[in-house]
Amino acid sequence: MTRFASRMFQTWQFRVSHGELLVRSPKDANHSTNIDLMFAGVEYMDLPRHLGQLEVHEPDETDISFIRERLPKRGSSDKIFVLISNGRRYRIVAAGMKVSENELEIFDSPFR
Repeated sequence: MTRFASRMFQTWQFRVSHGELLVRSPKDANHSTNIDLMFAGVEYMDLPRHLGQLEVHEPDETDISFIRERLPKRGSSDKIFVLISNGRRYRIVAAGMKVSENELEIFDSPFR
């Protein structure tokens, strides 16, 4: 589990052409850096726009069943990532995830 206390996150960017998803906690007066959760090869996501303090967890059996109902044919490299915010579970199916702390400008993308 990875926990990001005292940070607020948003579903920031989704690029359909490459299945890239960015969930960002932007820098602000209290934080000099962004925290970016970057997902590649996204096949499924259920996320609200705004997320409170965030935790990243491994999927449990309920998460796996939830995804099987919605996405019966996952690719062999797809993984289930679970984001927990305000006691709610949100699931993303993607090939991979990377966490980056950076000083990019507010609308700069970490994807090239």
